Amino acid sequence: NGFGWNFGADLNIYFNETMGLKTGVSYQKLLISPGTRFTDNFGTVIREGLGELSSILFPFKFQITTEGNIGIYLESGMNFIISVDGGIDGLSPGGATQYGNYTPIVFASETAVGINIKASEKASLNLGGSYSFSFNDYLKGYDEYKGRLLGFQMGILFKLAK
Repeated sequence: NGFGWNFGADLNIYFNETMGLKTGVSYQKLLISPGTRFTDNFGTVIREGLGELSSILFPFKFQITTEGNIGIYLESGMNFIISVDGGIDGLSPGGATQYGNYTPIVFASETAVGINIKASEKASLNLGGSYSFSFNDYLKGYDEYKGRLLGFQMGILFKLAK
């Protein structure tokens, strides 16, 4: 429950014109909405809302794209997510507090699909959407608090080599 933003740089290594691997690094800030409620095992509300959570992401994805001036791309793989601040009020990375704690390292799956528009021989524009979910909980002490993100993505791709 909330929203956020993400920016970074990726490196695409293509095996041929249409298939390759994608890796890189990005910074993500999640803003957890104040209406989010956390309860104990008996349903008693412990707290509402969290604040912000900042993370560094390292993706490793397989990518398929079609040829031509306008094409479709599909990428799927994993994100290795490291929490970088204690922006969640009352929580600490890996350490217990009265409210529980958040997980400093999270593994998440991500799939994205979109349109690739070739602007020139050296640059193209990507527009698409993505869905991500975490395999482990973002918060310890809260059963099944897994991250699920639905996003819009866009980027400018520069062809550095053949």
